Amino acid sequence: MLGWRRLSGNILLIVVLLVVCVIFTMNHNQKLIRIQKAVINNMALANKLGVTGVPGFIIGTVDRNDPRKITGISMIRGALPLGNFQKELDAALLR
Repeated sequence: MLGWRRLSGNILLIVVLLVVCVIFTMNHNQKLIRIQKAVINNMALANKLGVTGVPGFIIGTVDRNDPRKITGISMIRGALPLGNFQKELDAALLR
C-alpha cells in the first residue's frame, strides 16, 4: 500500500513539472515571436530609409508637433572619422 502512495506522489510531481515546462516553453516562444516581429519591422524601416549595411547612422530632428516624425534626415554610411559625424550633427542643429 505504501508503495502505491509513493508512486502516485511521484506521478503527480512529474505531471506538475511537465505543466511548468509547457508553460515556460509557451512564454518563451511568445517572447521569441515578439522579438522576431521587432527585428522584421526594424529591417523594413531600415530598408525604407536606405540603410544597406552596418554601421549606419541616421541623423535628424524630431518634429515638435509630432514626435513620431523626424525631419532633415541625413545618413552616415560606414565607420567614418569623427569629423564626418560632427559635420552632420552641426547641420542638423542648424535646421
